[in-house]
Amino acid sequence: MKVFISGKMTGLTHEEFQAKFDAAAKKLQAMGYEIFNPSVSEWNDAMHDRGMSYGEILIEDFRKVQECDALYMLDNWKESKGATAEHAFADAIGMKIMYEES
Repeated sequence: MKVFISGKMTGLTHEEFQAKFDAAAKKLQAMGYEIFNPSVSEWNDAMHDRGMSYGEILIEDFRKVQECDALYMLDNWKESKGATAEHAFADAIGMKIMYEES
């Protein structure tokens, strides 16, 4: 099962969000899941490098979510416009949603 990790990035330093996403990735991999970690994704960097708008990035993000089997919500997801949008999208398409315990 492939799991997309979702959580707050904007407003955190790169080191702060990277550590949080990496910890979740390690936990999920130890449980046997294949993961998609957008915080280290060359795909994500490429979108920013191309100067895409936030809306364009979010649409591409939904495409990546749709390629996965489940969404894993970090405990700070409600503080993020992008993560709340990913959650709503996953819920709307009937995707399994898992939550990090805080």
